Amino acid sequence: KLRGWPGVYYDDSRRVIGFWGLTIAPTPHRLRSTGIGLYAWCACDTLFLPELIGCAIEVESRCRGTGEPIRLSATPSGVGRPEPAEVVISFLVPDQDRVNADVITSFCHYVHFFRSARAAQTWLAEHPNSFLLSLADGFALGRRVNSARYGRLLSRTTTNGLFFEPAKTRTL
Repeated sequence: KLRGWPGVYYDDSRRVIGFWGLTIAPTPHRLRSTGIGLYAWCACDTLFLPELIGCAIEVESRCRGTGEPIRLSATPSGVGRPEPAEVVISFLVPDQDRVNADVITSFCHYVHFFRSARAAQTWLAEHPNSFLLSLADGFALGRRVNSARYGRLLSRTTTNGLFFEPAKTRTL
């Protein structure tokens, strides 16, 4: 039944390996949370996923322009400790039909971390439909997307995240 859903990705054995930005398949954007290592499809995913999973993550990636390391933390309520402090992300306005067909190649391949706006200039010149966002603006955009996509679910799971609700207890 998931085969027709956009944003669901499978391995060669038809097992789900990714869903809307979170994956077990290695990518340049490594995440660590509560001792678990996962990956994100693009830089923007690392900013909205903490709200969905309900916990802080540590992000390690590389600057698309220089190849140098980038590190930051992200929580359900914000982004902190970017190294270097000037980190930005590239972005583009997504084409909904193309995103539904293949979000990774039509969107994620254009959304990267850069150590600074200056480090992004060559890449931006080669991708004229792209632009830069600060981490704070990327985080705010991610929250708006989460709200639009999962609004009522998020309002019911504000403490523990969308996908990791605690087990309900019953009284006999």
